[in-house]
Amino acid sequence: MNSACHSKKKGGRGAGQFHLSQKVDYGLFLLSALASDECGAPQSIRTIATHGKLSFSFLQKVAHALKGAGFVRAVRGKVGGYRLSCSPSATTLKDIIEALDGKIAVARCLGGGMRRTRCPRQDFCMIRSRLRNINAEIEGYYTSKKLSDFISNHE
Repeated sequence: MNSACHSKKKGGRGAGQFHLSQKVDYGLFLLSALASDECGAPQSIRTIATHGKLSFSFLQKVAHALKGAGFVRAVRGKVGGYRLSCSPSATTLKDIIEALDGKIAVARCLGGGMRRTRCPRQDFCMIRSRLRNINAEIEGYYTSKKLSDFISNHE
């Protein structure tokens, strides 16, 4: 192997470039917990956080973002909490990721993150079209995975 092209990463930190953020991880856990309740009764964020060994305050922020995106709704009162307001079989992983993290992009120039300035290499970039193709494949994969795929009564 040519060491100039293939260097070993030292330290073993992180999950690599392509991973779901902690926000998406918490969001999937929350939505899966809500979707797993066949009665559809409101569930407490504190209970879900405790059960999943998650940060309560961070899960609250994620729940608020999911509420704003229309995936859940809050129910007030003594038996209040959050309730799923989307269909698990119609809600895609792409929908959830984009609601919590923004547009899926393997490169900044594909994600709309460069709103004010465009990439200086955009007019002559040799890899942009290939990255766009990879991005479309990833989006297609995330679109093929539904929230219902994350619900299991057997685990």
